[in-house]
Amino acid sequence: PAKIVKLASEYEVAVGQSVSLRCQAEGNPKPTYTWTPCESVCHESTLNIPGVLSDGVYTCKVANGLGSDRRFTSLDEQGLLLVKVATTVQDWSMF
Repeated sequence: PAKIVKLASEYEVAVGQSVSLRCQAEGNPKPTYTWTPCESVCHESTLNIPGVLSDGVYTCKVANGLGSDRRFTSLDEQGLLLVKVATTVQDWSMF
């Protein structure tokens, strides 16, 4: 199944600055990436946010025909981007 193998446990960025969220995954077949929410290109391993302006939650999801994995990142009210890791794996190999 698709599995996220690297995502920083914490990003710190001031409100108004740019940030790149990087999500690295492995799997065979090669997994696809989906970031939500998304305002531009969202099917790459990196989500570029040109200027952080408010709180928000971002999800990196990877999937292939055998399963999926996702991790969540959130922006706190003090203007620091904190990554909270929560993993959900769906194994489709038994179906």
